[in-house]
Amino acid sequence: MILIKSKSAQAQLTKRFIGIFSGIILIMNVLYFIAAFGFIYEFVKNQGQNVENSLYMEVGNETKWSSVIDNYVVEKNEDVLMVQTSTGEVFYSEDGQEIFSELYQGTSIPLMPKVIFSSAGIYYVTTRDYGDFSIQLGINTELVMELVTGMITISVILNIVAILLGSLLIYK
Repeated sequence: MILIKSKSAQAQLTKRFIGIFSGIILIMNVLYFIAAFGFIYEFVKNQGQNVENSLYMEVGNETKWSSVIDNYVVEKNEDVLMVQTSTGEVFYSEDGQEIFSELYQGTSIPLMPKVIFSSAGIYYVTTRDYGDFSIQLGINTELVMELVTGMITISVILNIVAILLGSLLIYK
């Protein structure tokens, strides 16, 4: 009779441990998730600012936009750039016009309005006016999102393994 009660007390302690440990891990995963997507947002924002600043420093009054634009976008990532001059001329990077038309139909997150989800992918879109010209830049964030999603998945799997091992060690 005593053995049954001790096993039940041990089972109760194991159950409480799993509950507390799972709660702590859940909170840690949510914080990790928020930090990871904050990192993505800041990384892509800085990348966009670097492209805009570099482009602004290089251009002059007699700029041949069609040749300059393709130097500033990463084609393998499907980044896009649009420049509109003060005369109304519009220049696009390769596939820029098609991707921007899809981005205009996309949706954004209220907390991050510059992040747009569309059929073309997930893009960080920024616009800056320099007086003589304005720039609209779309940076494809899918590769960074895949990396962070993979890291979060690995973290969750490791947390589940830790819960299972911890409960087995306590129960025995």
